[in-house]
Amino acid sequence: MLYRTVFGAVWVYFGKEPSTIEVINDIDKELINLFKMIKYHSPEIERLLGYEFSRRDIFEEYKNYNINYLTEIHRAIRFLYLITQSFVGKGKTYGYGTTTKPSQKVFYKNMLSDIRERLSNTYVENLSFEKIIDKYDRDIAFSFVILRILKLQDMIISLEKKNISF
Repeated sequence: MLYRTVFGAVWVYFGKEPSTIEVINDIDKELINLFKMIKYHSPEIERLLGYEFSRRDIFEEYKNYNINYLTEIHRAIRFLYLITQSFVGKGKTYGYGTTTKPSQKVFYKNMLSDIRERLSNTYVENLSFEKIIDKYDRDIAFSFVILRILKLQDMIISLEKKNISF
């Protein structure tokens, strides 16, 4: 079976058993870059993260970086740091509740190995939902789609034109 996330369903991907063929797609280029870098360069990401720790000023520095001047690996480290050291994993505000301590897992050696293993047989894409459907549409395909409110009507119309129902 081919399993593909058209966009926004990565949490389902990691929570389910692996399929024969899998595709992750998301419109967030930084998330997709993170997965690509974990898939191909996780030892280097772990090595560089080993020098980091949880601090508000580091968080703010990463948040304010101009990503156009960063390598793909450094963009992945920045994004991973922001989502693991922020409130609710949104990458906007540093910290946690006042009764918990910061998560240190991101700084542990081999922390990315399970993610890398899961991604090893997965296509990682950053395409529009139309292009993903055109590229991977098969009779055996199962697609998990989270519809984003703003473009919901456009997406439904586009899918109906392709005779795809959900």
